[in-house]
Amino acid sequence: MDRRIQGRETIVMASSQGLRRACALALAQEGCEVIINGRDGKKLEVVRKEVQVASGSEIPMVVGADVTIESGRAALVDACPSLHIRVTNNAGASPGSIEDWDHEAWTSTRGPNMLPIAAFVRGELGIASPVANPIVIEGRL
Repeated sequence: MDRRIQGRETIVMASSQGLRRACALALAQEGCEVIINGRDGKKLEVVRKEVQVASGSEIPMVVGADVTIESGRAALVDACPSLHIRVTNNAGASPGSIEDWDHEAWTSTRGPNMLPIAAFVRGELGIASPVANPIVIEGRL
């Protein structure tokens, strides 16, 4: 099926593992120019090789950065000036049941996950995409 996303520049935040890693691989298979991101260089190198295989040839750009801080988000912005697709996500919740979380546990999980995403998507760093109608895929609990 042609999803008409081939060749589009794509950032997948926190893509060194889990669902975002799977997103990076799927987008590479669809022909997107994938930029992967994370804090763990060893994990990113493994994912970089996997994305290269999934794409058939394209070597993905790797941006080792922490998106919970402004300089990390700025590094992503600098890496992709004509962004088409953003897969926004970050740290997931701690294992366990939501019923067992007190208010502090809830806010300490949601803050690092949602605030960087909101800042990135809102364009607080001047990343309002020059591309008409960019695609934003937001991951949540």
